[in-house]
Amino acid sequence: MIPTLESVQAFVQEQELIMFRGHMSHRDRSLTITWEADGDNWREFIRIGKLEGTKVIIIEVLKGTDEHADDVGLLVLGWIKDGVHYQCLLEEDWFFSDDEQEEESAIRIIHEALAYLKETSAEAMAAEMEEFCSELSRSSGYEVNEPRMIRLFWESKGVADRQFEPELQVKVTQVESMFKAARADKERGKLERLINEATEWARSEGIKRLTRADVESFLSRTRTRLSKQSRDVLYSEANFRLRG
Repeated sequence: MIPTLESVQAFVQEQELIMFRGHMSHRDRSLTITWEADGDNWREFIRIGKLEGTKVIIIEVLKGTDEHADDVGLLVLGWIKDGVHYQCLLEEDWFFSDDEQEEESAIRIIHEALAYLKETSAEAMAAEMEEFCSELSRSSGYEVNEPRMIRLFWESKGVADRQFEPELQVKVTQVESMFKAARADKERGKLERLINEATEWARSEGIKRLTRADVESFLSRTRTRLSKQSRDVLYSEANFRLRG
């Protein structure tokens, strides 16, 4: 069990040294010597620093995560002489095991992502992406933009921001293309209805010619998100019908 921060502070003051709390970062070319901590021999480490002429003891305090979020897991004591950094690490048994668990979890996610990409067909993934994005839009109450939806889907599968072998990267691109094509077909299917609704809305508002801002206002009012190409079609076709 590591000493309390208070006991370290008291001992440093007893030695008539200054304690400085901070973060100890090391340059690539700096020499760092680590004291082999054993029981209470950290006191000897501080005494040696005093004998070597140091006036300041640097201390870094690191806490754990989850159930140890409020617990000190690592005390790093240090002093510097002639450009050499001397340090003493005092850690709880659970502190580095938490890091190991996080690393194991990250490795498991990568393996699961690999298995998903290899074992699931592009068609099935594209269908899952569509279902995921439709549910996302329903739950949020508005249309989430397409790139954001795609990213959220890959994040849910542990695939986002990872580099896989070339054939799997090609498969990811294929899935996204299939998804976008399916959504484009779906969008074209509802475009006729939107043109009719936009035309009726414009007439009810006394608008004789829709501006681009009017189209955006209509889409916002109906909580509809369209691609730029479909917005252009809506703008042109609705105005054509208003002239008729």
